[in-house]
Amino acid sequence: MVCYFYLFAESLLKCILTFRLISSHFIFIIR
Repeated sequence: MVCYFYLFAESLLKCILTFRLISSHFIFIIR
């Protein structure tokens, strides 16, 4: 169970980091 939670947290963290990277690129393009 802990293993599944760790994998879920890791994938969620990667998703958030990717989203922030894309959003920062969009802000840079808009400016």
